[in-house]
Amino acid sequence: MNKNVLGAIITIVAAVGVVAVVMANNNNDMDGMDMSSSTSQSSSFTGGKDMSIDKVQEGEVKMDIANFAFTQKTLKIKKGTKVTWTNTDSAKHDITPDMESEAFKGSELLSKGDSYSFTFSVAGKYPYICSPHPYMKASVEVVE
Repeated sequence: MNKNVLGAIITIVAAVGVVAVVMANNNNDMDGMDMSSSTSQSSSFTGGKDMSIDKVQEGEVKMDIANFAFTQKTLKIKKGTKVTWTNTDSAKHDITPDMESEAFKGSELLSKGDSYSFTFSVAGKYPYICSPHPYMKASVEVVE
């Protein structure tokens, strides 16, 4: 077979492979994404890579742990807001504050389907990680 024809075939096959991988990753990012919210003070965000929101939330905020990530990288809430994390992964995760205190206590390891809730009553910024997976990072900012 001519070297030029063989080179062209290899290039086309490689390009098709790259396009297929990109499309598959984009579809996986959208799987299970629920962008709905209710009109009550309770909000739930699932799926996606970073569902961070700039608006200040209050009441009760629900956040999933999915695909080895916290669904909101930055959560801005009013003082007195209860945050509930729910693990939807098969791996165990936890919520471990950078500095645990009365203002923010961390959780035990959560199995799939387990939840942990904490009510924030002191204004401040509270970064946290998942201790078994320290690349999983997020923070809660509590405002008056």
